[in-house]
Amino acid sequence: MYDGALTLCSGGASAPRTVDFFLAFEIAYDVTFGWPAAWGSPGALREDLDFEMEVVPLLFAQLMNPVNFPKFEFIRRVMGLPPQDFVPNGGIFATMFFATEAGAELQCRANGGVAQNLDHVYTLSAADKAFLLSFGLNADPLLAAMNARRIPVDPNARNYVEHYADFRGDLTRLVFQMHTAQDSILPVGHMTVYRNTVQQAGRLHLLAQAVTNGIGHCNFTPLQLLFAIQAVDAWLRTGIRPDPATFPTGLGFLPNFQPPPWPNVP
Repeated sequence: MYDGALTLCSGGASAPRTVDFFLAFEIAYDVTFGWPAAWGSPGALREDLDFEMEVVPLLFAQLMNPVNFPKFEFIRRVMGLPPQDFVPNGGIFATMFFATEAGAELQCRANGGVAQNLDHVYTLSAADKAFLLSFGLNADPLLAAMNARRIPVDPNARNYVEHYADFRGDLTRLVFQMHTAQDSILPVGHMTVYRNTVQQAGRLHLLAQAVTNGIGHCNFTPLQLLFAIQAVDAWLRTGIRPDPATFPTGLGFLPNFQPPPWPNVP
């Protein structure tokens, strides 16, 4: 039905890695602030957890308290999230939604724990640790607490998540991926994982990728979207794969941007 696809801030790292990412966020929040028992526990959320009524009031109050700045900085840095998100009206609320109510709904549908962190190692750079220590927060005990938390999956529940979807990379049509440089819901590291998957399948000639200077999930300008659509159309018409190095920096494209590896996985 399709000759090609344009994907915007897509979850190319697969559904399993995505739920593992949000589990890491849950654990980071737990070791800093403490996970309220009424919410269930990281990896085993209460099925009817309500984000707006239960999570937002507490999270907003914590964000408004300046004393909590180093704690939120620890979470942000260990997760590799943009600083602009950690404000009272920032993207941290969307991240927290997927880590709470959305995660609980998925666990309910899958009938078990869908996420794991058995292959995760939580670290911070020496510079990050020094920055946090300047605010009186020693990151080492928090990292040790995170790494001591090992949460396995329910195999049947994980199989449900893998079905929707764990990508093989064996493309049969061209795919153009565009991502913002900073995205707290689906980090730009998704592009790295998907590129590696496609490369292993020997189909890299059918994949092109570009990154913009946008901050936030799918925060593209109309001109960036138009340019991407035109690039896909030209690829289809000419057979010449678009070269992101030629994308105009004046429109906010970052031709030399190298998406980072997937966080917390060696």
